[in-house]
Amino acid sequence: MKTTQSLLSLSLIAFLTYLAFFTQRPISVRTATDGGYSAENVRRHIEVMAAEPHFIGSQENEKVRDYILAQFRELGIEAEVEAQFVQQRRPGNAFMRLAKPENIVARLKGKGAGKAVMVMGHYDSVLNSPGAGDDVHAVANILETARILAAEERENDIIFLVTDGEERGLFGAEAYAENHDLSEIGLLLNYEARGNSGQSISFEWSDGNAWLVKQLRKVGKRPIANSMSYEIYDRMPNGSDFTIFKDEGVPGINNAFIGGFSYYHSPDDSPERLNYRSVQHSGENMLRLTRHFANLDLSNVKSQNASFFNLFGLLIIYPVWLDTVLILLCVVAWLILLMGWVKNKKMTVGQWLLSFAGILLAIGLAVGAAMGLGSLIYGLYPHYEVFYAGQYYNHEWYLLAVVGLSTVLLWLSLSRLQDRLGMPGLQMAYVTLVQVLLLSVYFLAPTATYIMAFPLLGLYLALFLSNGTDADAKVGDRVWKGTLTMLLPIGFWTVATFLIYLAFSLSLLPGPVLFCGLFLLASSVAFPSWWQKSSRVLPYTGTMLFIGAMLVAHFQSKPTAAKPLPSDLFHFTDVDAGEAFWATNDRNINIGNAAMLEGAQEVDLEIPWPIRRWAVPSEMVEGRRVPQIQLDSTGTQAVLKSQQSPLWTTLMLENPHILSDFRVQGQAIENMTEEGVESSFIISTYGTGLNELQLTWEKKDSAAALNLIISTRLPGLPAEDKIPENSMRRGGYSLIKQKISL
Repeated sequence: MKTTQSLLSLSLIAFLTYLAFFTQRPISVRTATDGGYSAENVRRHIEVMAAEPHFIGSQENEKVRDYILAQFRELGIEAEVEAQFVQQRRPGNAFMRLAKPENIVARLKGKGAGKAVMVMGHYDSVLNSPGAGDDVHAVANILETARILAAEERENDIIFLVTDGEERGLFGAEAYAENHDLSEIGLLLNYEARGNSGQSISFEWSDGNAWLVKQLRKVGKRPIANSMSYEIYDRMPNGSDFTIFKDEGVPGINNAFIGGFSYYHSPDDSPERLNYRSVQHSGENMLRLTRHFANLDLSNVKSQNASFFNLFGLLIIYPVWLDTVLILLCVVAWLILLMGWVKNKKMTVGQWLLSFAGILLAIGLAVGAAMGLGSLIYGLYPHYEVFYAGQYYNHEWYLLAVVGLSTVLLWLSLSRLQDRLGMPGLQMAYVTLVQVLLLSVYFLAPTATYIMAFPLLGLYLALFLSNGTDADAKVGDRVWKGTLTMLLPIGFWTVATFLIYLAFSLSLLPGPVLFCGLFLLASSVAFPSWWQKSSRVLPYTGTMLFIGAMLVAHFQSKPTAAKPLPSDLFHFTDVDAGEAFWATNDRNINIGNAAMLEGAQEVDLEIPWPIRRWAVPSEMVEGRRVPQIQLDSTGTQAVLKSQQSPLWTTLMLENPHILSDFRVQGQAIENMTEEGVESSFIISTYGTGLNELQLTWEKKDSAAALNLIISTRLPGLPAEDKIPENSMRRGGYSLIKQKISL
């Protein structure tokens, strides 16, 4: 009977876990004949724009730019290219980036004079990716949204901003922000991707977001959002185009899908690999939100912040003051439970404190084991390291392995602890841990309080009703009462465990252990008998999960033609030293570059800054590929010309202190030196039309020579590449370094 009860309970928990994820899946693709938005209508745009990699400044990127312009004009929508220089540098840093992005700006006029809605995505890709997910899908959705809304009237203007250079440094967004009056923008909707699948998540918000979240719930199709992500991204140093506008005080919502991380910035981020359910989810909500906000007064959309989250298909929003109420309720419940159990001699204070220490040690053991497992996996499968955060195609199986391992370790530790100290002490210690975490979250990330508060209140209720035991309950009651007790931990903590793992994967395998541990320990309240030494529910379940997941992951660990290994290779030529190398930015030699790097050794390369790479000697590139510098008769101007359009060019001025003025493409480069300090200064240039760099300078002493190291990255390799079917080339550029004196 106990076995049947346990199997039924586990089945119900598995079903509810599935339901928690199922209700957050991307929506189905509507057929093109359904009317309204359909991802089938944007597929043609994606196939054209993501036909090949299109890095900022490349000819391929110009083709994508021209296609977008043509599509807007075909719809009768006024669109133009805005090309402005941007200088990026950090104070005190002897490095800067000079870029000339080419943004596309289109506008649909509204009947009124209110603030505009801006819809934004970027059209450039990284160096070796077609960028179907990141971010061509968003641009295609912008074109389809523009097509549909062009036939409708609206109150507010709609600005479609398609930026350039996002991947290399948010260049396009910065250029727009520097050259436009942002006060005309009432609201910004930005669309991104970190992969090629998954639900569209409204993951980043401007401050004062309560009204915006309510509008998302009102008109969004299966809206996915939570205020914990708002708290996280408000503190993170990295960003997207949205960050530029958010920092300038523009209200808005940043949206992305983040599934299929294996394909992020990959040569396989192609139209064929893209999940069009994700495109549908992103695009349909883009249309709905843009249409909705284009007919609202956007003069002041800021309000107070809200707490909000998804739970089994619902987007729940409540005012932040309620978080304080939740805290007080939890504290009161904790005090009543603690004092009541001590008074009734269900446990002693010593048993409770020892159990609390035991739980901390058990979770610490699980965290340490997860760290060890991560190191073991990288050791067994070193080719995982070429993926962001180790997210090889089979990476989700390792989450199940960690869940299984944590289950076994927690049970082994705590079943013996509760056998000595009693189940009430373990249960009280567990809710005390959640209570401590709740208070920590409340003070560090207030609107994320819900992640601890609601499951904890459910656990307190279960403990009050059951008095901490299921011994007297009937079999049927045990199943449904225990399952109901697990409902909130499932809804909140299983999804959080997955999202944390999705963000960090093998690079931080212990990351999901905390939420996983909280979920597992909730069963000490729901099904106390599972934590007895005689029970085999948790150890058997955990062992099967661990072994099964590791075996499945192993059988899927070898790269194939369908799931190839990205492999980096580049060619480096030092013109002045008269030497050249084949080299890789990968940490280790792998199947994709082994043929080109046979006999490779670690070599120090100057590119111009020193890097250490696996490399083998090679023949020099042909002289015609080396950029030429033409000095004018005055000795104060020069033009650096490349027969082939470079990906980007880096200039290292070894002695900038001799200059009183230095300009690139007419842009003055200031503050290259500090008072009394003689050090080099580096300038990297990106963007269209920079294959001819015009340099002008003035020296403090005309007799002094300016020493300049030029490093030029050109697309393509100078010889035939050798790559097996189960790999794909990442990198694939030629780097040419030369030194001149001016």
